[in-house]
Amino acid sequence: EQRRRVTNPEEEKVSTHLGSPSNITAQFHLATRIPLGNSSDGRRAQLTAFVMTANQGVKYFLLGDSVGWISVLTRNGTLHERLRVSSGAVTRINAHLGNVVYVAGNQWGMLDLEKGTARAYNCYKYPGTGVLDAVTDTAQQTRIIAADLE
Repeated sequence: EQRRRVTNPEEEKVSTHLGSPSNITAQFHLATRIPLGNSSDGRRAQLTAFVMTANQGVKYFLLGDSVGWISVLTRNGTLHERLRVSSGAVTRINAHLGNVVYVAGNQWGMLDLEKGTARAYNCYKYPGTGVLDAVTDTAQQTRIIAADLE
């Protein structure tokens, strides 16, 4: 009977990986000022993208703004690097295993956090609005998966 009960397909199956609800506590740790510039028409830049990543054991906060800059802050809030990646807004920043991909305007690119450099790519296969989002393929780190409207 025990065996029949285990193999009965009509029984509800519950994953052993799902546990009871968790109790999560949040604690404020640090405040820092973000170095945002001004746009060409004199308006103050706005924060448009944010992600946290780690590279060789060092944790970084990456902040994209509405005038095309990406600021790289260390865990304690120190400005590590500030990179101009576009004249348009940085709309997306994605990071996976130290690979950082950004989307800004009609282009996308990659950041090298060790060297403090950005490399932009223009995709001519994406006419019009260009790339909407881009991520690193988790199965193959040298491949980027990009999405557009069409």
